[in-house]
Amino acid sequence: MDLQGNWLFRGYFGVSAPSGGPSITQQVRDRLAIRMGRSPSAVKIASYPVGPAWRHTFWWREGAVDYAEAQFFARIAEDYPVLSVGVSVEKGLEEPRAAPSAKRRTYLMERQKWDWQRFIKLAAEVLRSDVPECSSLLSRPVTLRLDTHQFVKGKAGARERAAFVFLEGAWHERHLGKAKERRIIDHLRDLDQRRDWWVNAYLACDLFPDEVRTLDAEALASALWGFSAVRQRLRSQI
Repeated sequence: MDLQGNWLFRGYFGVSAPSGGPSITQQVRDRLAIRMGRSPSAVKIASYPVGPAWRHTFWWREGAVDYAEAQFFARIAEDYPVLSVGVSVEKGLEEPRAAPSAKRRTYLMERQKWDWQRFIKLAAEVLRSDVPECSSLLSRPVTLRLDTHQFVKGKAGARERAAFVFLEGAWHERHLGKAKERRIIDHLRDLDQRRDWWVNAYLACDLFPDEVRTLDAEALASALWGFSAVRQRLRSQI
């Protein structure tokens, strides 16, 4: 089964194989597992929203904790027909009163167990070494997108977004011009100090409908694996 370009226009995946065989997300999992040297059962698939339909984001990871791990991901953009593929890492909440009461343990970040702390600690290496390597390997620009929400009494409130693109050997902040690595690192450290803010950080390359129409599970797995250097650096446990 190949990916479908029209998924990007409608804004959600349709991954089930018409023949009833493995879905394309399961096929990608199997191919990633081979590259990781793991059994397919050791690589877990998660999606959002949770449920049988309208899913616009998929993750592939090894651990059992929903948000703690730097994960491979594929995500259809919210506003445009673009498929982003790469590695995501999340910062959880550290203010108990901000987290949803029913899912408090899931939303509260344990710094020593979440890969976010390594992202903050090793951000310079990621930006200076890993991202240029990924960009060269894939022959594409690489974007760091930061989608953040403040939580108040269990509900997501204020939202901030920023995007930095590595292109032709330099970083650029979208709509604002060239960006120094220090600017990006300082922004990440600022987000890190916000105890009641959730951060989704995506390091990815973007694919467009005509490109997606030519992709099968192996091609998608290869694109994801292009970010393996980032994931390996960020993983607390390999």
